[in-house]
Amino acid sequence: MITMGYSLTDRRPSFIVQGTYPLYDVTARIVDISVPPPTNQGVTPEGYAQRFADYLRQAEVIYPVGNIGGGTTLDLSPNGALPFPMSHQKFNIFFSARNGFWQELYRSVEVGGSTARAIRVTRSSQPHDVMLEKVDKNFPLGPDGKVQW
Repeated sequence: MITMGYSLTDRRPSFIVQGTYPLYDVTARIVDISVPPPTNQGVTPEGYAQRFADYLRQAEVIYPVGNIGGGTTLDLSPNGALPFPMSHQKFNIFFSARNGFWQELYRSVEVGGSTARAIRVTRSSQPHDVMLEKVDKNFPLGPDGKVQW
């Protein structure tokens, strides 16, 4: 599987293979969940279609990652910066490759002048099957003591 890392300084994602085997024909669809989806209230179906198209332009970006070797990292070129504002770092990332589909929940917040991150990777076909979870020690937890995904 691949996970995404993210540089706050230049806003470029990095794709990191978590394992020893190469992956082929990988695509990553990154969705900024901070952008509220449109409603269909008070608009025609055509008007809603336009609202939804505008939403997709604001909330998602697709990266053709391609082939990547096991245990390696792919940093995108400077023109590969995420188009989202720096204040928004709540991403759901949907990966597809020749060998299957998986999703990553990526959360990043500023805590005391440093960045705290949490990621959770699951199989798309079985969202409760957690393949990988990493949470920084200083990542803020909810009232139940867990990450609020």
